[in-house]
This record gives sequence, structure tokens and C-alpha cells, in this order.
Amino acid sequence: MCYISEHNQMTKNERIKRNQEKLTNDKLNKWNKWLDIIYREIRSLVTFNRVFKDVINIIQNNPKLNSQNIFYDYLFSSYASLILSGIRRQIKEDKDSISLLRFLNEIIESPQIISQEFFINNYKNTGIEEISAINDFNQFAGEIKSYVDNSKISNDVKLLMEKAKILELYADKIIAHCDSSPPKNIPKFEEIDIFLMFLEDLLKKYFLLLRGTCIVKIEPTFQYDWKNIFNIPWIN
Repeated sequence: MCYISEHNQMTKNERIKRNQEKLTNDKLNKWNKWLDIIYREIRSLVTFNRVFKDVINIIQNNPKLNSQNIFYDYLFSSYASLILSGIRRQIKEDKDSISLLRFLNEIIESPQIISQEFFINNYKNTGIEEISAINDFNQFAGEIKSYVDNSKISNDVKLLMEKAKILELYADKIIAHCDSSPPKNIPKFEEIDIFLMFLEDLLKKYFLLLRGTCIVKIEPTFQYDWKNIFNIPWIN
């Protein structure tokens, strides 16, 4: 009778462990799926930012083009709407949204899922020594050595929302809606550039945390000269 009781208890413990492992794997699979989507979105924003600045540089360096033209108003307005809408998507926390903010908040809620052991396992087969993996992990762990310190993630969320505040407000009140009380502060293009660099740095940081992958550059390298279209007359 005692044997049966111990056997049943062991089975129960194993069942609990399997359920915990399943929940962990489900979370990790979801986070990895989200990270792919977030990566593509931010990479597009960074790429379009580069294209926009290159086109402005072409215009400014050609005296025949650098004049008043409605097309330039269209270009600036389209760029601002595209980029600010994309930034706005990354800081939304609706239950159906996939965003950088929701991704970070999910880690805050379940920090134990990203343990030191999990992080080190991501480094295996890369040739990187375990001590290097531990040192990299410590920037996320702080005093909590066994898994990520959610207060560190919370600090990143706070920074993200602070830096995005003026951009989100403009996107909400001007781009997404025609608000009766528009914002007084209009974001400058330089502020967009700075925020995109911050967004890129955050993405690199959490790619390292979740996958042990160090991203050097998010912006893709074009295999062709995309600016060559400006060497061709557009009107026959």
C-alpha cells in the first residue's frame, strides 16, 4: 500500500514537471515567433529610414531639384506616417497585438523561463566558452544569477515608453485620428532617427537574450544599386 502511494506521488510529480516543461516550451515558441515578426517590422523601419535619408540627400545635392514642389510635401508626409505608425505598433499592448512592448512585458511576467542554463545552452556549438556566456547573461541577471532580473527588463520598458511618448502622441492624434486637441510638440526627423537607433539596440539586446545570437546590423545589404532608378528618366 505504501509502495502504491509513493508510486502515485512520483507519477503526479512527473506529470507536474511535464506540464511545467510544456508551458515553458509553449512560451518560448510564442516568444520566438513574436521576435521574428518584431524583427521584420523594425528592420523595415530602419531600412525605410535609410532610403528616405538617401533620397533627401540626392534632392539636396542637386540644385535643379532642390526647390519647392508638392512632391516633397508628399514624400515627407508619407515617410512620417509610415515610420510613426510602425513605431506606434511596437508600443501597443492590446491583447491581439504583437509588439516589442508586449514581448518585454511577457518576459517580465515569467522571468524564470529564461534561466542561466537556458542562456548557456544557446551558446553551445558556437565555439564560445561557457564563461563568456555567463558574463553575457549577467547583464540581464544582475543579483539574480539563476534567471533574468525582471526589474532590468522593466527599466527597458520604461525607457521605451519615455522615448516613444512624443512620437506615439503625434501618431495617435494626427496620423491615426484627426484629434480636436492636437499635440503642441511636433516630433522632428532627428528624433525619429534617434528613436529608431534605440529600437534597433533593444532588438539586438533581446535577440541575444532569447537566442544567443549577436546581430551586428539589422539594415539589410542590398545586392543591387537601388538608387539607379534615379539615373533613368521617368517621363518618356
